[in-house]
Amino acid sequence: MEWLTGRLASALPEMGYVQVRYRASSWRALDGLLRDAQDAITATRERGAQRITLMGFSAGGATALAAAGHDGLSEVIGLAPWIPDQMDLSHLAGTRIQVIHGSWDGYRWWLPGVSPHHSLAGVARLQVAGADATHRVIDGAVHGIAIRCCGRLIPLVKAARWECAVVDALMKASQ
Repeated sequence: MEWLTGRLASALPEMGYVQVRYRASSWRALDGLLRDAQDAITATRERGAQRITLMGFSAGGATALAAAGHDGLSEVIGLAPWIPDQMDLSHLAGTRIQVIHGSWDGYRWWLPGVSPHHSLAGVARLQVAGADATHRVIDGAVHGIAIRCCGRLIPLVKAARWECAVVDALMKASQ
């Protein structure tokens, strides 16, 4: 997300960006991730933000969904989001949710990931719950956008396509 956030700030400078650094970075700690996200939302509002779009990658997607749907948080962009089957989505009725996923994502080469079929099933559940949810697949993209190596961020395959898709999603969210 760090590489992407930097690119978005350059592409859409009229928007402000806050990146959450979770105290624990595990999908098994969703309650803690949610507390960190809520703290960031509160701090963002205290800085004067009038409109907030939540964007989360992987477990951050689940976190954004858990945080949305109330207090004026009605826009979510999920990047390869993990949407647990047991997650209650009823609070998301009326929320616009744009899911973007890489076609090569999933558990591959002993690396964790989230299958695009999983997020597509999550979008179907979101629609049943009354959310305005869409699903977009980036052909050939993996579970990740960039990695840190030797102190710098290296974009992965299809990182530029991720960037374009997210810029499109942010433009829709701002309308």
